[in-house]
Amino acid sequence: MNNRRCLKACALAACCLAVGLAGCKSQTTSKHSLRLNPSPEIDTLYESSDEARNATTVTFDTNFRAVWMDLGRMWLVDRPSRLAPYPIPR
Repeated sequence: MNNRRCLKACALAACCLAVGLAGCKSQTTSKHSLRLNPSPEIDTLYESSDEARNATTVTFDTNFRAVWMDLGRMWLVDRPSRLAPYPIPR
């Protein structure tokens, strides 16, 4: 029983030593590439490409929903109720 514990402890120590010696690979960036593009992940002044696309999607979605509301008012097919949060002419 003691031999198994000793073998497990040695195996664990060997694994820890191997991981410790391997370490992490550092990402090296050249000075030239940093001078060409100092902010590689940013497309606008403060947003990445995904954030800019998300903001555009939300804006278009809001505008299209507002257009459908305006068309309903224009064709008089919206049926306002008295419980609406904005004033309704009588």
